Amino acid sequence: MATRNLCVALAILLIGGLSPAWAGLVEVSYLETELGGGGFNSEFFITNSSHRNNGFGVWNVQFYLADPIENLSLPDGWIFQEVTSAGFFEIYSDKVGIFPDGTDIAPGETLGGFLFETNFSLSLIDLKFLALLDTYSIDENGLSIYIESTGFATPVPEPATLILFAAGLAGTAFYHRRMRFF
Repeated sequence: MATRNLCVALAILLIGGLSPAWAGLVEVSYLETELGGGGFNSEFFITNSSHRNNGFGVWNVQFYLADPIENLSLPDGWIFQEVTSAGFFEIYSDKVGIFPDGTDIAPGETLGGFLFETNFSLSLIDLKFLALLDTYSIDENGLSIYIESTGFATPVPEPATLILFAAGLAGTAFYHRRMRFF
């Protein structure tokens, strides 16, 4: 009976197209500014959304972007590798482990400072990424065990947009409060 229930559950997951529970363990966002002349500068922020108790560290992020990037700048302890024939590039942690021993992104932490330039706006495309989280465990064959997390990078709203939104909320609150007294 237990085997049958397991098979039914797996079939529902496969047919329904549900992603595994760890699919959203990593979030990637970016802040884009226009440089003029068709160029854009983007700063990426990578967030490890896994729970602090599991100890998974983000050590590798691959971006699927067919066009070349320029003027890449990374935080200390991170390395860039471009694979243009496959249409993606990756960044990875230079030293295994979470601070202070390594440069992986710890659970619940966000790391920014991943900067690069493109000749188009990233908001025009769906920028897909694949992140690898290290479980710091070894399987029976002596290989490291990793968890994959996929998603799409999302833009961070500009400060001016946030100020306009806040002003609108304040105005609405003031209007409703004023109407209550009349």
